[in-house]
Amino acid sequence: MPHARSHARKKKTPKRVLALPDLEHAKSAVISSLTSRSGQRTCDHAIREFVGWYCSEPRLAFNRTVVLRYRISSEVDHWVALVYQIRNAFAHDIARPKWHISGRFAREYRIGRVYVDLTSLHAAPFDYSQIGGPDKLFVLKEYGLKLEAT
Repeated sequence: MPHARSHARKKKTPKRVLALPDLEHAKSAVISSLTSRSGQRTCDHAIREFVGWYCSEPRLAFNRTVVLRYRISSEVDHWVALVYQIRNAFAHDIARPKWHISGRFAREYRIGRVYVDLTSLHAAPFDYSQIGGPDKLFVLKEYGLKLEAT
């Protein structure tokens, strides 16, 4: 009785270094799977930001370490921009602070456990509840001190 040969299919290993066409293909697949228009815009922005960062780095292999490195880089950028916007609110009139948010700063910010949405606050009076309360200023300060120590 002859032995049946098992044809084990060789698994295709994923690419370690992604080129721009690979990233664009993945981007269009993810965005087309979303039904919400705002979800598509948000996801498109996040993917464009990541692809810009990924392509600016020297030939990184795509793995968990790269994703963590991007998240740290992105978090630092968010911290810098959010602190700038808070300082800017108080710069013109310290007694009656007012948001002056335009262009690329009108977005959502995530820094650790702090989440702040500045998309619709331009020209609105500053209120601590908009950033999660006055205690979030101390969280942002501690984050900055931790950055300075590294």
